[in-house]
Amino acid sequence: MTKSGIKNNENLFKKFDDQITICAHDAGAAQHLLKIYDDNISKTKLCLEGPALNIFNTKYKNLKIYDLKNSLEGSKYLISGTGWSSTLEHNARKAALNDGIFNISIIDHWVNYSERFQRGKEIILPNEIWVTDEEAEKLACSIFKEIPINKIPNFWLDDLKNKVISKKSLFANKFPNTPPARLLYLTEPIRSNWGGIESGEFQSMRYFFKNLKNLSNENYISPIKDIEEIIIKLHPSEELSKYDDLLNELNLNIPIKVNEKIDLIDLLSGAEACFGCETQALVVSIACGLPTYSVIPPWGPKCRLPHNEIKHIRNIIC
Repeated sequence: MTKSGIKNNENLFKKFDDQITICAHDAGAAQHLLKIYDDNISKTKLCLEGPALNIFNTKYKNLKIYDLKNSLEGSKYLISGTGWSSTLEHNARKAALNDGIFNISIIDHWVNYSERFQRGKEIILPNEIWVTDEEAEKLACSIFKEIPINKIPNFWLDDLKNKVISKKSLFANKFPNTPPARLLYLTEPIRSNWGGIESGEFQSMRYFFKNLKNLSNENYISPIKDIEEIIIKLHPSEELSKYDDLLNELNLNIPIKVNEKIDLIDLLSGAEACFGCETQALVVSIACGLPTYSVIPPWGPKCRLPHNEIKHIRNIIC
């Protein structure tokens, strides 16, 4: 690794020649950081919390986790996520820059790029940014004009896609070639009420369920009576009971299961169409070849995922 912009993308996941610190709280970047750790176990100090810690603990037992200060001691590189749910990664970037540690941040999504590096009025930018596809690379280059941007291999997505496709082949004779009857709904906290009373994730779920008949009439899904099940996959930060009142209020005569634990691979393998607002998992759905829809209603903001394969219910329902 060098301290200039790293241009040989094929080598980004090779072994580092010096000690590194991996720091993450949120789940998204942790999936990519796990691959880096796989290749650099003996030279890595881990500073992990929250969903990121759970992801690492799933694969590795008895991990040694350092507090922020001790994790940076002796490290030449910091590689951090850019999540929203804590200040851990922000504080790590600040401490690393103060200590002269080369600072790499992974952006695993396609929204709020500038805000990811700001807490209150404080902005802490890294020395280099890594993204995982061409859409993200174009966006990052347009925003961070003075920072080297590199597109890294998305091993996590490729591995996930291959596992889903492999599992899906087992169901090839089970799912007839008809409009989808097994639907997967992916939730996410929106953090805005779009001028209404409820936050955006509740408004979007209402909009989705109230338009099931319209989607059926337009042949995007099976007739309502033929829907086998709708599985609601909760975001890792959400409580199991979060949407119970809404679902009880809608009183739908459709098999609905709320799930927080089943692996995304298994859920995508058994689904015939996927719905959500703008969660990263919609991009996974696209990669797996599923019809993929954003359910943000017309009065909400436009879905910020730049992928053309996503259909937007607000545009296809009259």
